[in-house]
Amino acid sequence: LRDSAMLLSLLSYCVIASPKLSLITLVTVPGAGIPLILFSRWLHRVTKKAQDSQGGLGTIAHEAMAGHAVVASFGAAESESGRFLEACKRYMQMMRRSYLNWALRSPVMEVMGAGVIAVVLGYIAGKSAHQEGAMAEYISFFVAVALMYEPIKRLGRVTEHVEIGRAHV
Repeated sequence: LRDSAMLLSLLSYCVIASPKLSLITLVTVPGAGIPLILFSRWLHRVTKKAQDSQGGLGTIAHEAMAGHAVVASFGAAESESGRFLEACKRYMQMMRRSYLNWALRSPVMEVMGAGVIAVVLGYIAGKSAHQEGAMAEYISFFVAVALMYEPIKRLGRVTEHVEIGRAHV
């Protein structure tokens, strides 16, 4: 809630301080949010598959334990062991994908955030070179955009937990 309020207030300040720069920022910031959405969807799919794999693992283990006498009498221990090993491999594959998502998300978002800040800073540098506008206005606008970065990052972390929770439903 605090991050959302801070983000909205900083956006409001940017619009009031410099509508033209705000338009540039509002065009580039959602572009940086696209990877966040894609990572969230990917995490949701992977989490759902990992839960299914874990459920299959539990089912196979239960069947093997409940029917151990039947398995032993028919000599199917090798087969049951193979089924269990395959279920473990599927689960581990899904968990690796989940950890890959967690590992890639932060660096990609850092690069995208740096890109947005570079675009805004480049525009400000071009304007200040031509002496268009007050430098103090540009600096305060840039600081407001830079301050938006942390709330956006924290809100992105919240979406990870929301997607994992949605996958449980």
